[in-house]
Amino acid sequence: MEKLGQELEQKLEGISTAPRITLEHVKGRIKDVAYFTNRTRNNHIIFIAILTLANGFTATSTPLFLLDENQESLTIGRDYLTDETIEFETQSGSVLRWGFKEIDGGVFIVGKPSASVSAENDNREIGLKIAIENMYESGRMGARYLLQPLVKGIEKTAYNDAFNKIWELEGYQLATILTGEKND
Repeated sequence: MEKLGQELEQKLEGISTAPRITLEHVKGRIKDVAYFTNRTRNNHIIFIAILTLANGFTATSTPLFLLDENQESLTIGRDYLTDETIEFETQSGSVLRWGFKEIDGGVFIVGKPSASVSAENDNREIGLKIAIENMYESGRMGARYLLQPLVKGIEKTAYNDAFNKIWELEGYQLATILTGEKND
């Protein structure tokens, strides 16, 4: 992905005439990279990449549920985990919360994370309720995640997923600026 991204970036530099979001621009916006890992009650690994921008905004990868047959490789995190929720505190103090549930041997439902932009506005009870509701909403929409084998390079896969979310948001911001649309 990295090599292909660099090759495409060089090609686009030569032909682009309008403002655009570059690979280096997105990389420059990332202030911190963290990886959340923990185990479910069935001893599967949950793995999430969390990229924090300079303004404190966080982009997360889709949680990966991994089968670690050899009980090796990944450092397991210290953050809070129950049978249905995950909590991760970022460097800026914001708390991300996900709801998840194993519904059938190795098939999971997971929702988008709940988070406050400002740590001062965080309310654990409300955040957990939103995380669980997001999980059930994902389930109603048919989102299912399969248990995957633990493989080398999982960090890069998760990082790229979160990175692409930042790229998408940066593109939205540029489009807003170029069209003169005001955010209300």
